[in-house]
Amino acid sequence: DTDADTDTAPAEDTSAALQGTVTDVSGQPIASAQLRFCRGLVCRNGTTGSDGSYAFDDVAVDWVSFEVGGGRGQVTAFAPLRFASQETRTVDVAVQDAIVTRIPRSAAPLDVAPGLRLTVGEGDLEEIPFQDPATDILAARVDPAQWVPTDEIGGTVLAQWSVGPFDFPAVDAAGLPMAFENPYGVAEGVDLRVYVGSYDTSRWEDLGTVTTGASGWTSVGGRPLLSTALLVQE
Repeated sequence: DTDADTDTAPAEDTSAALQGTVTDVSGQPIASAQLRFCRGLVCRNGTTGSDGSYAFDDVAVDWVSFEVGGGRGQVTAFAPLRFASQETRTVDVAVQDAIVTRIPRSAAPLDVAPGLRLTVGEGDLEEIPFQDPATDILAARVDPAQWVPTDEIGGTVLAQWSVGPFDFPAVDAAGLPMAFENPYGVAEGVDLRVYVGSYDTSRWEDLGTVTTGASGWTSVGGRPLLSTALLVQE
């Protein structure tokens, strides 16, 4: 074989870019906010400028995990994002002020944010290397004007919550039991789908459906980790 040609893998498309501004809920820019932008196990870290702005160039055309760390009394904002070739996305993030709820010794239902109830107790969340054990739940219901993007979620998003300490997983494989207050205007007996943002897969993880009930609250099993949660009417 005298053919001198060699097979080469196609060059990866890294023509996308991400930019935006990080503010608090009042719209004031947050300087030096901690950013993490991951594709699989490969992460890029950054901080915002004095005006709250940030930018990432040479972004791979794929799904990525975008995390904006909250300061004291705030909850981490998180969203899986999907990029197209030569796309420059602008994603402005409002970091939410958190309601802080102490985790009790024995598991109990806790109203951690308006419309969201988690059942959790000491030892129900795994310990994460190099981080202190979780002692509090931080949560906020996000105003629709400040929602993070919900790429490839079908239907109508009815509610979005930021929940932390971010990415702490449940010890039990069945997850943390949770319940949602029925959104205003949704009739009894309607199926709503629940999603949680997964840092590991850079996707919205489908947790199944809940059916609205007459009591005002609907329960669903198994929240696998603390992250952004969505309630969607399909």
